[in-house]
Amino acid sequence: MLKHFGVLTLFATIALMQGCRFGNRVVQSNVDDGVTGYYATVAQTLRYCVSLKQNDGSLATQCGNGSINALPSDLGSVMTDPVLLFFDDPKSGAATIRHKDLYNTYGFSTQIAAGNLIGSEQNFAPEDFWIPGCQRKVKFKLDGRFTRTEGGIAQDGKKLAGSLSLDASKAATYDAAGTDCTAAMTSLQDCYSNPSQCGGQNPAENNDLSAAVQTYVGPYIQAGAMTPLQISQMRVLYWEATYR
Repeated sequence: MLKHFGVLTLFATIALMQGCRFGNRVVQSNVDDGVTGYYATVAQTLRYCVSLKQNDGSLATQCGNGSINALPSDLGSVMTDPVLLFFDDPKSGAATIRHKDLYNTYGFSTQIAAGNLIGSEQNFAPEDFWIPGCQRKVKFKLDGRFTRTEGGIAQDGKKLAGSLSLDASKAATYDAAGTDCTAAMTSLQDCYSNPSQCGGQNPAENNDLSAAVQTYVGPYIQAGAMTPLQISQMRVLYWEATYR
């Protein structure tokens, strides 16, 4: 049976990009710098895509729509209505999009540009995934714009500085850096279908591993982007969401 990294590693994979943790750095949400403030924004669309490896080595992409009532945890840890847009460094344009209440805890780093544009792209170095020999590379991207319209009040009573339109996407690419993930994805598919095939130390760990795998790939299957029998072929997992 293939040796994998265990449930903690997979949970870490699922948790990747759940916002940057700010530690003890405390900020004020009422700074008057022309940017910082609460902005109304509501999820509009969510799409899941999977690129599947074909017999000839090419990739075929399939997509399906997800429910905006069940957003990826990546977004749910930060994106609320409203969100706090905080101008961390006006000189460099550095800013963060933060949870409306937990704004000293988690957020997405971004940049403010002329015309009230927001944009950033984070590329993570390839890392081993599931079993040694398979590497995954993650890219997280934000593009949007904020509009200042003073005077509005959010449903929770917060004073609004305006509204935020945002396109967010995250892509996880396997076979990164020329590695072959066939064995890893086949093992992942077996674990999804049968907990006893997860390679854990005991039945309880097998159940935890199987649950983690289902959490990881389940939204793509539920959206119709792939079937459980296609997990072994997946080489790119991609989601994109829009907020207006």
